[in-house]
Amino acid sequence: MSLLGLVSLSLAADKLGFVFELNRHGARASDSEDEPGRFKVPEGMLTAQGMRQRFLLGKYNREKYIEEYELLDSKYNPS
Repeated sequence: MSLLGLVSLSLAADKLGFVFELNRHGARASDSEDEPGRFKVPEGMLTAQGMRQRFLLGKYNREKYIEEYELLDSKYNPS
């Protein structure tokens, strides 16, 4: 039980200092010739769903890395 307590204390004292994230773009319109006119945007462009996916990921990242971990200022700071 004491070992578990030490591990918990150690993890609580750790602070996130750097984040590296890889992700792909959101949903895009197909460039397949089999489905012409299926999407309301030109082929290869983000669809409305893809734009929503990017927005939600940005919102999630702001909550996590700016508000929770405070890695960046909540207002833009060029320095």
